[in-house]
Formats: sequence, C-alpha cells, structure tokens
Amino acid sequence: MANTVTNAKSSDPASTADFDDGGGQCGWCCWKPKFLQRLSTSKSFLFWICWAGGFQSFLINGLLNVCVSTIERRYDLTSTDSGMIIGCYDIASFLTAMSYLGGRKGACKPHWVGYGVLLLGIGSFVFATPHLTSGLYQASVKEQVINTCSLSVPSVNASCSTSDQLTAGLTGGWALQKFKYVFLVAQLIMGAGGAPLYTLGTAFIDENVSHKMQPIYSGIFYGSTMLGPALGYIAGGQLLRLYVDFDTISANEVGMAPGSSGWIGAWWLGFVIAGTLLCIAAIPLLAFPGELLGDFIQCYNNSRRFVDHIVSFCLFLRELPLAIKELATRWTFLFICLEQSCEAMLLAGFGAFLPKIIESQFSLSPAMAAIIVGGLVIPCGCGASYSGGYLIKHYRMRPRTILKMSCFWVSLSFIFSLAFMVYCPNQDFAGVTIPYSGKHELKIVSDCNAKCSCSLDTYDPICGIDNILYYSPCHAGCTSSHETLVYSNCSCISSPEYKRMKVMGGAEIDVMAARQTCTSAKCNHQLYLFTILLFLFLALVFMNSMPILSATLRSVPYNRRAFALGTQMIIWRLLGAIPGPMIFGLFIDSSCVLWSHTNNECGDNSDNSGSCLIYNNYSFSRAMVGLALVVKGFTFFFATLAWWFYTPPIVTKASNGVQEVAATSANPEAKTKEIYAYDNTAVDRNE
Repeated sequence: MANTVTNAKSSDPASTADFDDGGGQCGWCCWKPKFLQRLSTSKSFLFWICWAGGFQSFLINGLLNVCVSTIERRYDLTSTDSGMIIGCYDIASFLTAMSYLGGRKGACKPHWVGYGVLLLGIGSFVFATPHLTSGLYQASVKEQVINTCSLSVPSVNASCSTSDQLTAGLTGGWALQKFKYVFLVAQLIMGAGGAPLYTLGTAFIDENVSHKMQPIYSGIFYGSTMLGPALGYIAGGQLLRLYVDFDTISANEVGMAPGSSGWIGAWWLGFVIAGTLLCIAAIPLLAFPGELLGDFIQCYNNSRRFVDHIVSFCLFLRELPLAIKELATRWTFLFICLEQSCEAMLLAGFGAFLPKIIESQFSLSPAMAAIIVGGLVIPCGCGASYSGGYLIKHYRMRPRTILKMSCFWVSLSFIFSLAFMVYCPNQDFAGVTIPYSGKHELKIVSDCNAKCSCSLDTYDPICGIDNILYYSPCHAGCTSSHETLVYSNCSCISSPEYKRMKVMGGAEIDVMAARQTCTSAKCNHQLYLFTILLFLFLALVFMNSMPILSATLRSVPYNRRAFALGTQMIIWRLLGAIPGPMIFGLFIDSSCVLWSHTNNECGDNSDNSGSCLIYNNYSFSRAMVGLALVVKGFTFFFATLAWWFYTPPIVTKASNGVQEVAATSANPEAKTKEIYAYDNTAVDRNE
C-alpha cells in the first residue's frame, strides 16, 4: 500500500516538491536505518514536540521568573535591566525569520523545529555561563566571611554623606554588571529558537494528521506547555535552596544557610538542566522527515493543498492592502486588540516579577515565593481559561453578550487589583529604615561603629538579638565571630537579654547577632490575605482570555479571521508583552531605598547603581497598585468601547456559497442576521 501511494505521488505533477528530508525517510543526513522508520509517525513527533514545548515553557515562563531576584543580587542588576532581559525573548521571537524559512516550499518543518529547539538549548547554556566566568560569590571568599569590627584604622566611608551611604556598595560591581549583556544575548538566542516551535510545529501536526485528530493533537501539545511553568516554579524554587557555589565550596564553610539574609541560590543549575533536556529533544526532531511514514496519504493530500496555496499566494499579496483596510475600519476589533495589549502588559509584568514582589513584600525566601506563585498561576491559567470558554458555550452567548461579559470580568479584576495594597511593614534596618539606638539620623555609619573600619564594599547583613537588621557584622560593631554564623561583643546592639550558646571548645558566649533573616511577628496574616486576593485577581484576568478570543473571531469577516489573529498577536506583543516587564521594572526600582554601588568610593554617580538591597515596602506596594489600576482602567475603557461600537458581520447566500459582509448604516438589518454554529441543527445533531 505504501508503494502504491508513493508511486501515485511521484506521477502527480502537483506533488513534485523536493523536500530536504531525504525522500520521507527518518534519520540523520545519510544515515537512515530501517528500525528508525517505525518511529516516523505522528505520535512519535507529538511526543518529542511535547517534550520540547514543555521544557521551553519550563525555562522561559517558570525558571527565569523564579531566578530574577537572585540574578539581580548576584550581578548588581536593576529591575529595569531584568525587564529588558525578559523582553528580549519576545523581541527575538517577533523578528526571527526561522518560521518563514521553515515554511517555504521544499523546507522540512521538523528540521527547522529541531534547529530552533537546539538554539533554545544553546541559549540556555549561554545564560548560565556568567556563573563560570564571574568567580566566587563574595560570601564564598573566606577572607570576607568574618567581616567584624577592627579598631585599628579609621572607618572606611565614614565621611560619606547620608545620601551617599545609601548608594555605596560592592567591589567589582561594574564588572558584574557587564554580564547583563550575556543574558541579553542568551535571551535573543532562545527567542529565535522558540519561534518555530509553535508555528511550524503546529503546522506540521496539521499537515500530517486527519482533521478529526488535529484538535486532539494540538490540545495535547498546548497542554504540555501549560505544565512547564508549574515545574519551572517548583523546580527553580528547590534549586535555589542549593548554595550558588556548591560546586566549588560548601555553604557551611562560609557560614551560610538558606535562611541567611545574604543567601544566593544555585540559579544557574536549572538552565544547565533545561539546556541539556532541550538538546536531547532536538536530536530526534532533526531526524523526522518532511512527510511522516504512517501518514503518506494525508501528506499527499496536504502537499497538493500546499501547491494550491503557493499558487494563490500572489492573490493574497494583492488582497493584503484590502485586508488591512478592512480590519482597520472594524472599531471593535481594534479596541479588542488594545484591551488584550493591556492584559498582556499586566501578565508579562507580573509574570516576570511576581515572585520578586512576594519575596520582598513578605520577607520570604525565593524558594517559598516560587512555590506560592506556581501554586496560584497554574490553577488560574488552566481552570479559569477553561471556565471562560465553557460559559460562552453553555449559555450560547452572542457577541454582544460576550463583550459585556468581558467588561464584567475586567471590572471585577479592577477591584481585586487592590490586592497589592496588602504588604508587610519594612523590617527594621539600622541606619536605613530606623536610626541606631540613641540616634535620630538615618546613617549607615554611627558613633557605635565609627572606629570599626567598616566598608560598604561588602553587603553581609546579619540579624541582631534585638530583631534589627544590620548592614554587616562590622556595622553592628561586632568584634567576635564564632563558627562564622554567630557574633558577640556588638557595640551597636542593645538588648536586655542575650542568648547563651556553647561554641567549639566548650566555651559559652552571649550571642548578639546571627547571619540569618530577621522574623517579623507583625505579618502573620497579611500573606494569607494577599494570597487569596491574588488568586481571585489572576483568575479573573485569565477568565477574560477566552471572551477576548471569541469576540475577536466574531467581530471580523470569516475569511479574515486567520489574518486578524496574526495581526492581533503583533499588536499585543508590541504594545503589551514587550514593554510590560520594562515598565514594571522601572516602577519597582522607584521604590528602592538602599542601592549597591559599582565603585569603591562614595559619590552621587547614580548611573553606576547596581542592584537594590532594600525596598520601601509601602512605596513598592503603592507602585504596584497604581500600575495595576491604571492598566486595568484602560482595559475596561477599551472593553467598553469594543462593546459600544460592535457591528456584527452578516451572512448572505451567494452563488458560490456563504459570504460575510460587514454591517453598515446602509444595511441596518445586518445586526439581526447573525448565524452561529450552535444555531445550526445539523451541527447540533453531529455533536
């Protein structure tokens, strides 16, 4: 049977396209063993593309977002820098030509998908290279571990003004900041590699399976991409419990633990793992031919349709200006695009920085913040999106009703944007949020540590027995350290009680500070309230996704739907997804009260500011609330305009079938002649 089909194909003039796949055989270059031909099926391709899609979303939509705050602290980056790094993925996906090259006549789509997945893996490895070239984290350098008060020489930075002290900082910061260009290049590589996965991959599935099975295959593929972020958040959070330099030095040797305030987790390990798994997936994808062995008949029919599409491509180019004009005059479509752009901006911004927001506002570890976000996003993304589509189908909603429902969901999410007003007060930080004991000025250097030779080059925060955070053991006036974890004889710490502890040698000491995060009893219930409100906010945002899609499809003529969806994707990426993380980064940076600095001297050169060490939680909260309310306000405005200006297409019988014409004032009956699939009794009987 296979030989018959092959001969038929070779004799048909419509199937003479030369595929660069080795004549439909599975293998690599000239090596095409017979046992591999059994794997040249649509099910095998589905398995490997699900593997690739799952780990692509694991990498981009999960792991990267979890590691944002850790990378900022490790490489002295601002949140604006992080926003630019995250946005580069969408920029590369938008500008890449791989989808075009893979879609040409004669191109083998699986090969181009495989090349893209291989690029994803390479980009992931590039993203992890700064760990190998930046040296040890400052806490891993043994001579900096103690960092106690020395009374031999005058204090470094003692002459700095208050404003200078709040921006002084880490040695070598500028050298570390240069690694942001490595991250930018890595994101561009991954963005270019990820583009053909969703365009050429889904197109190849459509060409090689029956129309009846195509929705099932596509649903399995997109379902696998929804599991990726969940795994990314959970796995990324657990990997951050490992010390960043665990491959070189133990965390115990430098007196660090996951609860330490200066802890940096192994952010890079997840990118190495993801890169390896993506490169593994690329190998079998590069072996698939342009036509699957088990689906020759379907491929034969699709190849004929492909030739027909090539013939009509010139007609499409001639109709392109008319199509653009037709969409540009559909006010409902334009307002829906702007509404979706606002939603995309919020999702992109919160998707990038939500773990950082929770971590900063509620004094949680990156691992715990990742688990909370992963537990919220996945149920909201899957359950709420499905619920929005189910409501439309169950109640058989007309387009106007769908647009009203969209306005309803947006108005509710506008109210629940106030969730970001919930925050925890700042942890007391000596010299930053509160003055030193007995003083009234906010200065890092005070009388109790003025003679300690303290330098702002090393940020090594400790928590005192008075539950106050100090910039370093030296700034707390501690002259003795024990096992590099606890400190005693601290002149800046005053407390009526001290904790007695036995150290090596059997001696007992009065512990006055420890290298750990201070606890706050004032924030026991805020986190639970915030989590509940955030869940409702995200659920309402995702609930609006299906109404937007349905309204888009029903607001344009039938023959323009595919073109409308493509145009809409360009608009919401340009106006929403790409600038979203950058805008959020700017607002987050505006709430910083203590910056690291990239040189050794004090100065007001703000251009050299590195990462933010301490945020003002009140300002942070109000910035997020203001941004969410403004964006949601515009979303509601555009959703209302889309409903107000809605004019449905009409359906008229023509000699060549069904033709849709836009409703106009000259044809007022257009609004009453809407026909939908669920109004068709034949369709209902088939279902």
